[in-house]
Amino acid sequence: MKLVNYDNKYFLCKDIDNIHMVTTTANSEFGIHPRLPKYGGYMNFIRETLGLDDIFTLSQTHSSVVHDCTRDFVNRTEGDGLITRERNIAIGVFTADCVPVFMFDKNKQVISVVHSGWKGTYNEIVLNSLEKFIHKYGCNPNDIVIYIGPHNKSCCYEVGEDLREKFWNHKRFNGNEKIFNGNNLDLSECIKASILYKNVPIENISVVKYCTYCSEDVKFYSYRKDPESLSRIFSFIFIK
Repeated sequence: MKLVNYDNKYFLCKDIDNIHMVTTTANSEFGIHPRLPKYGGYMNFIRETLGLDDIFTLSQTHSSVVHDCTRDFVNRTEGDGLITRERNIAIGVFTADCVPVFMFDKNKQVISVVHSGWKGTYNEIVLNSLEKFIHKYGCNPNDIVIYIGPHNKSCCYEVGEDLREKFWNHKRFNGNEKIFNGNNLDLSECIKASILYKNVPIENISVVKYCTYCSEDVKFYSYRKDPESLSRIFSFIFIK
């Protein structure tokens, strides 16, 4: 993903043909959260700048629920993932150390985004989205492309012994030495293990290099760094 400046607001962007993935940053003040006063103005800025018809988000609960999103979707429905084939509408999730995961099939023109914190990763929310790709939209796993967005990476994500034991004994992650470096958990390796279980080729999976906690050249909002702040990263995907 490359850093793009829109009116002095900085976004990480990646375009694959007519599919566009975007993540906001903290390189300029652009913290997004429904409870912040500037939320509506910031979302309007995104909508107008990118020429979108609408933007759909969720009331996130660290679940493994993925919703089909059409133009009559009720915004702020509880859940942690969205999938659509609608054009010119963005679907997005809020994070501040958790993992935003972008998924798409450019042949079938289907896109998805999920919020995968440790609970969503443990409960394999990505599998619920992939199930929809394959069984509802008729996608071939070989055609599904996945970008694992900026998050608190294993360099900075130390967990307690209880959580370490929980992940180490997970049916999908058990015995995978890549998921831990000491007590530091690598959520992207866990997510990759779930994705590979659905036969998506490893070469179709990319991990964005930035850590939300320690990245210096591109900065992000981090709950671990500032737990009092409501500012969040907004990661979204759309088809033009």
